Amino acid sequence: MTTTYSDEVVAKKNVLARHRFFMAMANGFTAQFKQGQRRGQAWMNALAVEAPSIWLEITGTEADCFSDDSRVPAFSDKVFKERMTSYAHY
Repeated sequence: MTTTYSDEVVAKKNVLARHRFFMAMANGFTAQFKQGQRRGQAWMNALAVEAPSIWLEITGTEADCFSDDSRVPAFSDKVFKERMTSYAHY
């Protein structure tokens, strides 16, 4: 038996999934940052744990901030702005 959800239920599930993803990333970042990692390292390491497919997608691109903290804004745009507004990726 296949369950069909209304658009409203799907929208609410997507909001919840985006919230969970954001919170998991924030918690992962905080844990890594407290261990003495730079911001870029902490974000990339949190992403590797929380969303390995996205990590693979941005590693080696202009959004890869592991070695360069000045790329954190590009990382944020790619991981949060693009994905959080379009669909749940978690």
